[in-house]
Amino acid sequence: METYQLSRPYPNIFWTKRQLFILFLLTLFINLLFSLFWQGNSFPSRKNKILLVSCDEKRKEGVFTESMVRRYPNALATLALAQLTRLEDYNSRRSDIVSAYLTAVKTKHIHTSVKEPLPLLRFPVLVKNKQQVKAHFAQQGIYLGDWYTQAIDPRDVQMSCVQYEHCSMSDDIARHIINFPTYPGLTDADIVKILEVWSEVSNGS
Repeated sequence: METYQLSRPYPNIFWTKRQLFILFLLTLFINLLFSLFWQGNSFPSRKNKILLVSCDEKRKEGVFTESMVRRYPNALATLALAQLTRLEDYNSRRSDIVSAYLTAVKTKHIHTSVKEPLPLLRFPVLVKNKQQVKAHFAQQGIYLGDWYTQAIDPRDVQMSCVQYEHCSMSDDIARHIINFPTYPGLTDADIVKILEVWSEVSNGS
């Protein structure tokens, strides 16, 4: 594996600089990006080509070539190592957040498959009307994720090309799943606000 890794070329230097620029933007706007008052409309998006897409058109068509494999640039590796030193603290905080959600499961009528306070990237919740719930949260300044919009994301992936045979259960879950945030910067007050807004919509969710 090491021999193969060393044989691969580095990404284009402009790609690396673009990634570093994106991280610079995220650093400047991190409070805005993850704030409960962010509506998800003002931050640079893939649509305006400022952010790089995680899955290009070829991969959406099920095409993979060895030329797609690149060595990880040293500049990004240095940043990754710095983040890994804080991984234990991040996971501990995520577990605390998940625990707070689990405490409210019965009293707030939260439908989730999560049973233990794991350090989840997001806390999945099943609802009847996903778009209605997300819209209500947005009105209160809270942006909810919806991993996934379909069984295999992104939305325009060629299902037949990636050999996906439709599973009714997976497709149904994708239509009804939302996610409560668990990012480490989430405060206890933020969690209370999320659960309060959930209470407003839970009867009709």
